[in-house]
Amino acid sequence: MASPSYSDLPEVYSQTNASPSKLPPVSATTSLPEAYGQRERDPSQLPHATDTTYLPEVIEGPKPYYEVPDEKVKENGDTLVERRIWGMKRKTFFILLVVVAVVVIGGAVGGAVGATMGNGGSESSISSDDTAPTTSGSSPTSTNSASILPDSQLSSVNWTDTNGYDHYYVFYQTNDKQIINSIWDSENKTWEARSLSASLDSSGVTISIHTGTSIAAVAWNAPNDDWNIRVYVLRIDNAIIELTTDDSTVGASWKQGGLGTNKLFAAEGSNLAAWHPNVGNSTWHPETALLWQDDEQDVQLSIGGGNWNEGGTVTQAMNSTGLGITAIQGIPRPEEIRWRVFYDSSDKLRAQLIPTDLNLDETKSSAIRSDLPQDATSNYAVLCINEIDILAVNLGSDGNLVGRYSDNSIWSDDYAPTLHGSPSGISSSSNFTAISAHAGRRVYGIVDGEIHEWKFSDDTPMDWTYVGQVNTTVSN
Repeated sequence: MASPSYSDLPEVYSQTNASPSKLPPVSATTSLPEAYGQRERDPSQLPHATDTTYLPEVIEGPKPYYEVPDEKVKENGDTLVERRIWGMKRKTFFILLVVVAVVVIGGAVGGAVGATMGNGGSESSISSDDTAPTTSGSSPTSTNSASILPDSQLSSVNWTDTNGYDHYYVFYQTNDKQIINSIWDSENKTWEARSLSASLDSSGVTISIHTGTSIAAVAWNAPNDDWNIRVYVLRIDNAIIELTTDDSTVGASWKQGGLGTNKLFAAEGSNLAAWHPNVGNSTWHPETALLWQDDEQDVQLSIGGGNWNEGGTVTQAMNSTGLGITAIQGIPRPEEIRWRVFYDSSDKLRAQLIPTDLNLDETKSSAIRSDLPQDATSNYAVLCINEIDILAVNLGSDGNLVGRYSDNSIWSDDYAPTLHGSPSGISSSSNFTAISAHAGRRVYGIVDGEIHEWKFSDDTPMDWTYVGQVNTTVSN
C-alpha cells in the first residue's frame, strides 16, 4: 500500500528552521484563541456544514410538570440568578406567606372566641346561689323568640309548692299582642316561656288584648293547699279580663275567668294592680283586691272571689297613674292584714292605708316624701319584704330606678338601688321601660327589649344582685 502524500500538510516549525519572519502573527489579546495562518487554503480542506437531515426534530410543547429543585439556576453562562415569585425573592415570599397565614388564623380564632364570650356573657353574671335561675332555659322545642312590645308592662308572682320547690312567673306582652309567661322553678332551675294567648286560642277563646295593656298577676295557696294564679289584662275596649289556671306545670292550660263578662271597664290608659295575701285561717281568708282607674280619674277597688263587686273609690289620682298594692301583717293579730295602695297624687307618691275588711270609709293616706316624674304612667314595683316593711320602686323620667323602703312605718329617702354584677351597660340609671317584683325577693326589669332579674335580702332591700336574663323564647 503506497504511503500517503504529506506534501500538502503544513510545515512543522522547529528550532532549526524557525525564523521570526515565518512565524504566524500572534494576537495582542491573550484571551483570544491563536490565529490561523494567512495563507490561502484549499476550500476542500475547510470545515464544511454537517447535513441536518438526521438530527432529532425539535418538538414544541409544554414545560415539564416538575420544578427545578435548586433555589438558583444558571443563566447567561456561569452567572447564578435567584428564582423569583411574583417579583419577590423566594425566601421573602415564603416569610410573607407565613405572616399572612398567622394573621388570618389569629383573626378567625379571635372572632370565634369573642362570639363565644358574647353569647355566654349572661351566664357569667349568674349568682353563685344554687337556687338562682339560670339564663339558658330555652327548650329544644323552641319555635320563636318573643319580641317584647316596646311599651310592654311587666308583672311577676311566686309560689312554693307542697314539696318546697319555688316557682317564679313573669308576664309580659309581645309585638303581636300575645301575653307571654316565662316560668322558672327551683327543681329544674330553667326558664321556659309559654303563650297564654295561644293556650286560650287552642280552647276556642279569642280575646283581643289591648296593645300595651297593663298586666297584674296574683298567686296563692288556698286553705286546702290548692294552687291558684290569676292574671288581669285590658281588652281592646278596656274591659278588664281575668285569665286563670289551677295547673302549676309549664304547659298549663289557661281559661277566661268570671271577670270576663264585661263587668268592669277601665279608662283608656288605666293601669292595673292586684294582690292576694297568702295568709288567713279557716274562718277568714282574704279575697283578691284589684285596682284600676275610671274615666273620672278615680282609683277603684274591686274585690274578687266567687262574685266580683266594685268595692268603691279609694282616691282620685293623676291620669294614668301608676298603681301598686300589697299588705302587711296585722298587729297584734297577724291574720288581720293591713292593705297599702300606692298611687300618684300631683306628682307625689302616696300610700293609702286601708283596714283589713277593705272598708273604704276608714282609709287614710300617707305621703312618702317622694317626687314622681310628670306624666308618669308606668306601674310601681311594690311588695312587703318581711311581713311588716315595704319596698316601693318607680321609674324616673329617664327610665332610671328610684326606690325607698319603710322601716317600722318610717320611710327612707328616695335613692337609686345599687345593682351588683349587672351586664355591661345596665345600671340603676339605665333606660328601664317596666319593672316588677314579687315576694320571692326578686325584681324584674325590661331594658332594651330584654328582661333581667335581680335578687335582694330583707336586710338590704336596696342592694340588688344580678341573677340573669329571663328567657323569652316561646316553646310549644
